[in-house]
Amino acid sequence: MLTLLTAPHLLRLVWPGLKSLAAKLACQIRPEPSTSAKQLLVIDLRPSADGRLTEEVLCREMAWAKLSVQVLYRPQGTSENDFRPAPECILVLGWRLTSPLSLLQLREKCPDAWILVLGTGTDAPAATEDFIAALTLGADTYVEESMGLRCLLAYACHFLAMGRPGAAGEKAEEECIRLDQRSRRLVVNGHQVRLSRAQFSVLQKLMAHPYETVSPETLSMHLGQGEDARPQSNALAVCIYRLRKALSRVGADQCIEAEPCFGYRFNPDRLEELP
Repeated sequence: MLTLLTAPHLLRLVWPGLKSLAAKLACQIRPEPSTSAKQLLVIDLRPSADGRLTEEVLCREMAWAKLSVQVLYRPQGTSENDFRPAPECILVLGWRLTSPLSLLQLREKCPDAWILVLGTGTDAPAATEDFIAALTLGADTYVEESMGLRCLLAYACHFLAMGRPGAAGEKAEEECIRLDQRSRRLVVNGHQVRLSRAQFSVLQKLMAHPYETVSPETLSMHLGQGEDARPQSNALAVCIYRLRKALSRVGADQCIEAEPCFGYRFNPDRLEELP
């Protein structure tokens, strides 16, 4: 007896296969590492994680963000080959202070990579300790498990689009000013200035777009949880004030210009006016 299949029935039958094929194609945006493809290394420490589902979500988010990314998904651990070439961004899923993976060693191995950490959803006191430890040991962002993997991926897409931390401010490099990601220092004509995490993040964003005015809303996203972070609405103004005060030690405070009602910009040409 022949059964007549309607279009909805056919779609229901082939839809799971189409979803799987789309995820695989997304993971193969670049089959081989290249100079144009960015490397995203994912270290999954969660014991009960569905690796296949996680990898599909990762690839789909990168494809939707229109980023040319090679995703390297590594459950439980990595090998030395995963760091050749060095990844632009590293996601560590299910990290705790007691985890065998050392964020400090990871930062030493990849000083120019963005390191983003997803917590484990433990009780509040332990989660606070994990948050503080992750940032202290070299992570750039910490997201609690309750916020979800997609929240962490939103950060990853933003950082990947922005580029390597060490690549910020190419124009400024030519003017004898650069940022040292590993030590969180600004180097001006050989003189170093130690910055807080919030000051460094804001300056890094400004230097990534020299001569361009960056809105207060965008800069506020980079305040993080450093010593300059404050819940008040003037947190950014306080951070800029302290940043300029720190830069004045090497005569570079005039490089940060304010555009009232629009934001701030980094002007490397002001270095020519320095003594």
